[in-house]
Parts: sequence; structure tokens; C-alpha cells
Amino acid sequence: MTPPRLRFQLATSLVALGLAAGSLATAATAAPAPDVDTGSASASWVSGRLIGDVAGMQIAVVGEAGLVTRGSLDADGKFKIAIASSEKPAHGLLIINADGSKYGPVILAHTSKKAYAQMTAQTSMLGTIKLAKNYGEVQKTLPTSQYSTENSINVRNGRPVGIPLVFKAVLGKKGTVVDVCVDKPWPRPSEGQAEGYELIDQLYKEVWGNRVMSREDWDAITLPPTWMFWIKNAPREVVATGEFLRTPTCPENDQWSYSEFFGHEFMNLTNFKSLNQPLNEEGTWTESVMWKYHQLTYAVGSTVWYLTDPDGVRYLIISRDPNRTSENPVMLPGWSMSPRYTLTQELVYDLFGDDISNIRGDNGDSFQSCPTCAFPDLAEYTQ
Repeated sequence: MTPPRLRFQLATSLVALGLAAGSLATAATAAPAPDVDTGSASASWVSGRLIGDVAGMQIAVVGEAGLVTRGSLDADGKFKIAIASSEKPAHGLLIINADGSKYGPVILAHTSKKAYAQMTAQTSMLGTIKLAKNYGEVQKTLPTSQYSTENSINVRNGRPVGIPLVFKAVLGKKGTVVDVCVDKPWPRPSEGQAEGYELIDQLYKEVWGNRVMSREDWDAITLPPTWMFWIKNAPREVVATGEFLRTPTCPENDQWSYSEFFGHEFMNLTNFKSLNQPLNEEGTWTESVMWKYHQLTYAVGSTVWYLTDPDGVRYLIISRDPNRTSENPVMLPGWSMSPRYTLTQELVYDLFGDDISNIRGDNGDSFQSCPTCAFPDLAEYTQ
């Protein structure tokens, strides 16, 4: 017999999971880049100019041990990264999108059959690097002393294919698979244990949650340099309780997938198509598009409200930043916020599908909508 679907046992004022229940909290942390000594005599530079749609991008120096350092682009797309000459061999340059996800490697040189991304101690001034689909290509012909031919990837139809060996440590799957699409409800937290924790994989666009580990165990997790595309997501203050009916990639309800990370079992709660895309120039309002099967329950006495965008789409409040400094976000042009409703009846709101939109306001409040799900008439729940 299939066990009942798992329901969160979190009170409306308690702290719960971040992206699945809302959005990336401002306190989320990613794998750090080690410090680079720019003042020592052994320090040198790698420089170039990235052209194309490069706003917000970064260039990272990456090797088998993971992320070494990274640099930002100036207004003209130029970068100059301090990196010791001894660190350059067995490393390559990886282009990072503005949202922290991978764009692709910098190809230093290529022939009709092979492409090279690994640096040497002499790699320095690369000149113009043109963005292509999922990689960047140095436009000038570099001296052979500035790139290594020890490791290469194939070129097919004029494009590099595969993952350069120098990047495999950071681009490979992390963790150990425990179960895939099994009838195994998410373990419930102990009574009074209100916090849940998320690991977000920006590379494979997955969100993994654990709600039985202790805060001490969570705080003890340090993401190593090879986990440069992962984020430890901060807990959120929830407005509703909820249940995940399945892992997104599973075909049926009551099927969930688990992997082990850092000695703890995490469930795949949510996947996403995009993460924290800015809605205004300042980037204080963002949108994420998620894939999940999430049923929310707002208890009697809960206070609920929603946003309406310029197209008339409504987004119901889901979660809040526990460290917010303002109770209301400053509305974007064309957006509006409803009055607050105090519920006299229990409200159930379904967020099912691969196009769940999460809007995070400038105060950290998160609101979600589902194009194929009925939006509730809140007035009916306050009579």
C-alpha cells in the first residue's frame, strides 16, 4: 500500500526551505574561491576581452582541484586576473553566467579536429574572446607556448564537443545516488525541529533538501572548490505548510529520488529552468522558473496577499526573508500588491508543473504563480 503523501509539519511562522518554498535568500553561499596573492613576485596575469552578450559574466580559473580564482569584466568586457604562473599549467578558463551558472570554456586554440583549453605558465594576453554557443573562442592565433596540447577535445562541424579534462572535477555530478523514484516519503523532522536545508546545483539545475539534520551539521558543511556551481541556501520564513508530491523527474506521485551529500541524505525537491533573473536594472527584483509538484496549505488565521504583474498574472505569497528590513517591497512600474487577507477557511494552492514562476521582491518576499493552476479567490476564504 502506498503511504500517505508527505506533508510538512511546519507552523506558518517557522523557518523552512528556501528555493523550493520561495527563492534564493540573500544569505545563500556558494563554494568560495581561494585567495590569490597578487603582491608576490610569482604572481602574474591572464587578460583578455570577452565580446557578445557578456553583461554580468565572470571568468574563472579552474583545474582538477576546482576553482582557483575568478575575475569580473569591466564595462568593455575586459578582464585581468591575477594568477601565479605556477598555477596556470593544468588549469583553464571557464566563463560564468551572471546568475552563477556555467556558460562554457575558453578555447585557446584549435585545429580542424582538436581544441585546446588548458593553459601553460606562459599564458597571458589572450586578446579578443568571442562568445559562441556554450564556449568562448580566442580570436587571434596564440603562440604554441601559451596553450597545452596534453589534453584536447574533439572538434565536430567546426565546434568543440565534450568536456576538457581540466574542467571535469567541477563539471561532474556530485554526491552519491541512493534511490531513484522510489516510494520513500521524505523523513519528518523531530518535534520542534523547524528548519530545513537546501543544496542547489546550478550546473544540473536541481534543488536537494534535508530537514532532519541538525543546524550544527548544516553549518559544518563547507563547499569545496570543486563544488563551485553549488549553493548552500539559507532557510526561509514560510507563510504556508506544504508537501512535495514527487521528485520532478519521477513519472508518478509518491515517487522521490535521494542522494547523499556530506554524509547526509537529501531529497530532490525541485528543479529549475532559470534562477534569479533580474526584473529591474538594480537586480533587486528577480524571477526564477521552477519545475516541481508542490501542494501548499494556508491555515485558518494565516495572512495572505498577492502581486499582479503588468500582464495581469497573479503571484501568491509563499515565503519571506526572515531578515527583511521592510514589510512591503517597493513596487515595480506596472505591478501592484493586493490588500492582506486573514483566512477564515483553510486554503490549498497547487503548484504543479515545469513553469512555476517565483518572483522575489526587493524586501525578500517571494510570490509564485502556476499558469495551469487555478488561482484562488481570496475573498471566498475570508467570509
